[in-house]
Amino acid sequence: MNSLRNTIAFFCLLATWSGVAANAQQANAKQARFASVGTSNADLILDAIDEKVVAQFKNAWRSVGAGVDKIEAVVLLYRKLDGSLEATLEPMTYQFDRSEFRWNAAIFGVVHTHANCDDSRPAGADLRFG
Repeated sequence: MNSLRNTIAFFCLLATWSGVAANAQQANAKQARFASVGTSNADLILDAIDEKVVAQFKNAWRSVGAGVDKIEAVVLLYRKLDGSLEATLEPMTYQFDRSEFRWNAAIFGVVHTHANCDDSRPAGADLRFG
């Protein structure tokens, strides 16, 4: 369960970093207005995680042998019109230290597992993707 929590923490960091990177390109006035809202992408995501989303995270974790297998599983998150999240476990690609999936503009977030023997914090490609 600790690694599941790390995966969720990674996603929140990725979502927050993505929002910061996008906002960094805006004019100072727009950045100030956005900052005044006080809600980050990570807050929006954490508020929307429900039992169905957690179930998909658990399915992803089980599909990689609870972190024992040196492969990654990917869960894609989509924001529904009512503000809730829909999570889908992508088909396994059985790749080490990477995953592939078809991009869709409706994707709100990407969560993936790391093997237990690897650092759970985002690095390298994780950060470049965000």
